[in-house]
Amino acid sequence: MKTQPAFDCDPDFRRNPKKSFFCWRCQKDLKPEQSVRWIHLINGGTDILHPESESEYVPDNGDMAMFPVGMDCAKKIGLEWTSEHPELIPPVAS
Repeated sequence: MKTQPAFDCDPDFRRNPKKSFFCWRCQKDLKPEQSVRWIHLINGGTDILHPESESEYVPDNGDMAMFPVGMDCAKKIGLEWTSEHPELIPPVAS
């Protein structure tokens, strides 16, 4: 199973998001129509699970689920460590 230490991705938690949909890595607000990638945080949020390892991963108490990242941050993490999940994008308010 391939994992990557999440904190090697250099998250910056100093910013306070204004909305409930924001990038995990930089805390910038994300718009629902914006291109977004997702990371699966495991081991209490300390590691990112590689998308190819999803099938062999057995969820446990340390599973933090999927978190959105903006495209700039996804590229910094490595696009191969992120995945697309359009069904997780919040609906646009009318």
